[in-house]
Amino acid sequence: MAQAQAELTDRLGERDALGRLLEAVRAGESRALVVRGDPGIGKTVLLDHLAGRASGSDCRVARAVGMQSEMELAFAGLHQLCAPLLSSAESLPTPPPPTGSATTCASSSTPPACAASKAQSSGVTSTPNTATCNPGS
Repeated sequence: MAQAQAELTDRLGERDALGRLLEAVRAGESRALVVRGDPGIGKTVLLDHLAGRASGSDCRVARAVGMQSEMELAFAGLHQLCAPLLSSAESLPTPPPPTGSATTCASSSTPPACAASKAQSSGVTSTPNTATCNPGS
């Protein structure tokens, strides 16, 4: 689904932070973004801006919406993000063998499933919209 890039004429600090995040992801680094705030302050506009820039950079953008009614369903947001990507699962690289430690997830190249389990175990909550970037996908 193609997203029109949201035009931001203000919010320089936020745009700079989003630009740095996108550049780091394009360079192969793992990053996470949490956007919080009161209703109506422009969280979705910021995420639309990021999604537009990411899509224009040959990154795949996946989005999910967290609902209060899904709060008790484990990994509901992760399911929304991953289900559309299952058709290309064969093209994912084979993960390295475990090193015998449950803390393998701490590496800088955290795989998505590992990042999701870390987020779940650390009490990170879903945000209304999420954009992720997988360079070269």
